[in-house]
Amino acid sequence: MTRLLITADGPGTAACPAKNLNAAPGLPNRSHDRSERNTMVDTTPLTRATANTVTYAPRELNALVTREIAGRLREVADTLTDNVLFLLLSDLPGPFVRSRSNVYLDVASQLLALANHELDGIALRGEAA
Repeated sequence: MTRLLITADGPGTAACPAKNLNAAPGLPNRSHDRSERNTMVDTTPLTRATANTVTYAPRELNALVTREIAGRLREVADTLTDNVLFLLLSDLPGPFVRSRSNVYLDVASQLLALANHELDGIALRGEAA
């Protein structure tokens, strides 16, 4: 087995382990002061006006979430239907196309039925539509 040894100064010097380097070549030195590090979450306070704030009752929020879920289910069903059209227009072998097209259409119909069921649940519960 051949191993490639990366050296710091050339072929005759020993390799320098990357874990002992403060920073990679060309990059600024890493700060050891935690106050200078970037945070992943924005910690600055929100500056929204209270006039733009919308408050939902639990039933309204549930209806809103349910409509969003139903919409996403319909989008996925549309994507699967588009995939079927793509397969039918392709030059792929017939058995390959038929088996996948049937599965895509079956899943798309199930997703549409689930989306309709979700929306029917809103109407049955009497939530805001």
